[in-house]
Amino acid sequence: MGIHILDIPEGCSMAAGLAFEKKLIPFFGAGFTANCRSKNGRCPTSQALNEIICNLIIKYNDCTMEDLEGIFPLSRKLFDTVPPSEIRSFYLDYLTEIELEQYKFDFLNVVDWPRAYTSNVDNAIESNGSFQALLPYYNYKNYVITRKPVYKLYGDAYAEAMFDDCEGIAFRNSYLPNLTAKKNWDFVESLISDYSNYNFIFVGSSPKGKKHMAYIFECSKPSQDLQRFLVCNAVPTQEEEENLLAIGVEQIILVEDFELFYTIFVDCYRKIAANRASL
Repeated sequence: MGIHILDIPEGCSMAAGLAFEKKLIPFFGAGFTANCRSKNGRCPTSQALNEIICNLIIKYNDCTMEDLEGIFPLSRKLFDTVPPSEIRSFYLDYLTEIELEQYKFDFLNVVDWPRAYTSNVDNAIESNGSFQALLPYYNYKNYVITRKPVYKLYGDAYAEAMFDDCEGIAFRNSYLPNLTAKKNWDFVESLISDYSNYNFIFVGSSPKGKKHMAYIFECSKPSQDLQRFLVCNAVPTQEEEENLLAIGVEQIILVEDFELFYTIFVDCYRKIAANRASL
């Protein structure tokens, strides 16, 4: 079974209906916050973030951009060689106090999401919506959860900058083994359970390989009627399609204008809510 390509009206109608029934969970990728205003700049794209990290490393090391090619993860080199004060400023300037555009704010808040997941370390979701951040390297059962949870799979830049929290740094340096370690199992178990029982929509996320989600999909036992949507602006290549099928994604909502997607999705959700209220 291959990938199904949906246009914005069809995809939004399907997904918004599931969201209204509280049967859909969003997974936010870097594209959701890319280029949004931050404390002293703009939240970087994945490529821009990589360039910023490289430039910081070059500033404090005798190396060039070419020397850094093939080094993974770059974060290890960053935290080993760049002064903590520089890293703290970088985190706070680019990854905190994120201002979402109104259409993204509405997508986050008009829709009554039960919870959310994100691969982002910025604080956009919890600072712009009624969400509480949960981190993978802390036993979330110890949290006093007073708002809808957003599970931050890669940690939180604000905590690392403000509280010298090195857990996230060490965690990302060897990500998948740490994510699946016994001490983090409560967090992973929640994602596996949701991926087994709920529909998902990936927004701001690329169709490239996601090793953590492949692991989750392998561990999950989803029923055949669950939907996995990816919102993207290009038909996936054969390799990308294989990567998507490996994490259970079979529906592509193909968009040219992401703002239009967010706007139509919220409009569909509001219309469904109004129709149900009038019955």
